[in-house]
Amino acid sequence: MIKNFIKKYFESLALFYSYLGYKVFFIFALNILVGVLGGLGLTIFLPLLQLVSDSSEVDPEKPGKMAFIMEFVRDLGLSSEMVFILFFMIIFFFRKGLIRFLPGILKLSFKENLIRRLRATNVPHLNKLVDRAATSF
Repeated sequence: MIKNFIKKYFESLALFYSYLGYKVFFIFALNILVGVLGGLGLTIFLPLLQLVSDSSEVDPEKPGKMAFIMEFVRDLGLSSEMVFILFFMIIFFFRKGLIRFLPGILKLSFKENLIRRLRATNVPHLNKLVDRAATSF
């Protein structure tokens, strides 16, 4: 039932899954992780903006429902001063960049594998192909 649903509504996914298997979902999960990390990285700007605007210390209740970020920074043993928040942001975005780089390399490897498999299965059948325009002079 699920297989028929996927084949009916997600034809491309079914085609790539038939050649690549679970690797399709692995790339999908890595891209979702990159999106979540991007969102978390942008929320780190809130405490930084609060520091720049009015205070020397970040009030964890002021950013609203994003107070968990400042609690995480404090749990790591870092203070909530501007230098430490900037350092934390740099490290966070560097790691996000590394995680973003990984799906790119994996996609390239998976595409190469897909092309090899497609060539291996389709090239032997080229001699059976008839080009009507070339044979009808």
